[in-house]
Amino acid sequence: MRSVLAMLAIGVVGLQPAGCRKTQPPAPRYAVRMQDLLPLHPLWARSVILQESPAEQENRASQRLPGHVFYPLPPPFPEPGPLPPDLTQERQRRLETDARRYVQQLEEFLRQRANDALARLERAERKAIEARLTDARERRIAAETEENRKQAQRLIGEITRLRIRRIAFESQVRTFKGQPRSDAQKQLGILDARIAALEAERARMLDDVRPRIFQEIEQQRDQLLNELAERMRARRAAEERAIAEALSSARERLRFEAEAFTPLRLPEQDTPHPQAMAQLREPATRIAESTRDALQTAQHNSRAAWEAHRQRLRAVIRADTEKTVQQIAQHEGWIPVPPGTPGAPDRTEQVAQAIRRIWRQHR
Repeated sequence: MRSVLAMLAIGVVGLQPAGCRKTQPPAPRYAVRMQDLLPLHPLWARSVILQESPAEQENRASQRLPGHVFYPLPPPFPEPGPLPPDLTQERQRRLETDARRYVQQLEEFLRQRANDALARLERAERKAIEARLTDARERRIAAETEENRKQAQRLIGEITRLRIRRIAFESQVRTFKGQPRSDAQKQLGILDARIAALEAERARMLDDVRPRIFQEIEQQRDQLLNELAERMRARRAAEERAIAEALSSARERLRFEAEAFTPLRLPEQDTPHPQAMAQLREPATRIAESTRDALQTAQHNSRAAWEAHRQRLRAVIRADTEKTVQQIAQHEGWIPVPPGTPGAPDRTEQVAQAIRRIWRQHR
């Protein structure tokens, strides 16, 4: 009985429609060009720099610097020429050249020092003249103004007394007749003329004295400046004589020093023995060869270490890029495959955009 029920249950299960089962569709596959994604890595620029030579790296760094100007190396120094057989003329020529240069520099120094001293002296003299004239002008203005005021007051008193006498003569003219009246009229005319003269003099005393004093001070200034110019010309002439004497003394001293040297000549050149020259050249040759070999070995080891470091960096970049692509594919639900896989469209551009966003956030 139990076996029959089991067989019936199996038959019922087998008769269920196939459409009720839930099956998972396979994930899509996309091709990714991994080699095109490697330059997007932040360390790729460093790997490129490691691939360049030191000269190319320096050129690249100079191009990145703003406002950098590349200056080429200067030309090599010219090789010195052969020594002359007689060094006396050569030494004499150099001594004369040095002497002329020294005398010229000494003349420029003495002349500049004299010009500076004369300029300072002239400025000080002009300043003293201006100060003296300004003080004299103010003193004269104050003194003459006060004196004119006193003279005007004195004239007012004299004019007042004359006017009182004029009143008396006017009374005589009105009272007397004949000769006394004529005398009184004559005296009245004399008084009027005298009063008019005193009034004119009083008006002149009350005028401003500044224009007249300014004009007189300007005349004194011109005279003092002319005298200063004469003194400065005499001082400049004295300085020129002193400079000429100093230059003459310097030339005489240099001529004496040049004559104190004894003539110089090259020793007679003997032809050295070939064997001796070979013995002298052999140590230098061995040292040069050993130095060259050591330099080549060091350069080879440096290039090998440089290349190994670059290969390790490239391997790290590739592994990091492949890991990032796997994470992107897992997140989006597809499988990365090599380029050229049948039925796998290329998805490199979309992956590149996603990688740029990810690595930009982690910088």
